Amino acid sequence: GFKGWMEAFGRQWSSLEVKNPQFYPSGEDVIFSRSHVYAVSRPTGREVDWPLLQFFRVRNNRILELRPFHWDTAAMLPAMRATREDTHAQ
Repeated sequence: GFKGWMEAFGRQWSSLEVKNPQFYPSGEDVIFSRSHVYAVSRPTGREVDWPLLQFFRVRNNRILELRPFHWDTAAMLPAMRATREDTHAQ
């Protein structure tokens, strides 16, 4: 569940900052947000940034569903993966 996702997220990123969030309500229970993420990968130490769109479904002020959409995930992968050279250098 969510706790496991947060633990995995913490293992991947040593720092993460979300900047300029903008929120767009859409109907009674849907909100979209647009922002930009700046992060440092824990395994590689590499910095990466990307635009982020998120879909929220809410009810009674609680998030029922959250779906993040990361632009250009292929560009994120090199920062997230330690290369053979990175592993041997440590």
